[in-house]
Amino acid sequence: PVTPAKCRVAQVHRLYQDDCLCVRGHYLKDLAVLGRDLAKTVALDHSLQAYPYQVSNRIPIPSWHGDPQDQELLRLIPVLEKLSQAVRMGAVPVLGGEAAPCAPSCLCASEHG
Repeated sequence: PVTPAKCRVAQVHRLYQDDCLCVRGHYLKDLAVLGRDLAKTVALDHSLQAYPYQVSNRIPIPSWHGDPQDQELLRLIPVLEKLSQAVRMGAVPVLGGEAAPCAPSCLCASEHG
């Protein structure tokens, strides 16, 4: 499996149910609770509805069910590296057809800076 140690990021944070806002019975994740620069933060999640406040910061990824042969995070490495380079150069990357303030991550991460 891909672990935070294998990622070229400064910090990795996992948001659990306790970190979510419960709105009308739905759990929503707000990246602002991390206290990080959202211009350098991206979230990987299987739930598109989980990040209604930072839509441009999310990258959808299929659910992981413990399969040791799963390669989804590895497939994202080239995309995440390009996002990292763009942020370091001061560009605003385009993610999902929208201008997206983001940087590389595995799970949910922020670069130092």
